[in-house]
Amino acid sequence: MPGRDRESITQQSLAVLSRFGLLLLFLVLVAYFSVERPDSFATLGNASSILSAQSVTVIAGLGILLTLILGEFDLSVAANLSLANVFVVTLPERQGVPVWSASSSAVAISGESD
Repeated sequence: MPGRDRESITQQSLAVLSRFGLLLLFLVLVAYFSVERPDSFATLGNASSILSAQSVTVIAGLGILLTLILGEFDLSVAANLSLANVFVVTLPERQGVPVWSASSSAVAISGESD
């Protein structure tokens, strides 16, 4: 019986680790770099810089979250995001199109085609 309890605890530990392991790794890395470089890493300016640089990735991740929860896998998200990014940046810069119009074009062009 003691061997069986140990096996059960091991399985439960692996289940928890597989579910929260990435979060745990993230927290360990943040703690490590906060201790190692407290004057540059653990600052409000650095957090703001990281969040602003990754905002497009966060929005795309939140957009695909629902389909992943439902068990659907849409591999075209990255392609549509890249296409929309090109439209929003290129049209105002090279063609003089207003940003709101370029954004609307990007949404229309990268929308679902089914």
